[in-house]
Amino acid sequence: MEEFHLPQPDIENNNDMPSKVRQETVDYNRGELALLATEREGVMNEEQRAAYNAFLNSVTHGPPAICSLSAVGDSGKTFLLNALGRRTRSQVIYHLQWHSQA
Repeated sequence: MEEFHLPQPDIENNNDMPSKVRQETVDYNRGELALLATEREGVMNEEQRAAYNAFLNSVTHGPPAICSLSAVGDSGKTFLLNALGRRTRSQVIYHLQWHSQA
């Protein structure tokens, strides 16, 4: 974020966010999310696993990256992104976001 001259998000003290939304961003069961992520990791194919590891390594070990995931329909993109979301939330990593375009 600093490299792009953007402020670090302050989820705990963000008064611009309605309180219910703010609470939902931090109120979840990390153990359950980790279990769900582990289950999904166990059934990924080789290509999904390679993309998953690349994205996860970028957000956990750096350097930060802007990544793109492009594939034909029904190839498991949403499955992969949901697994990444669960893994990063289970580890309290907030800087992973994605945008889906149909």
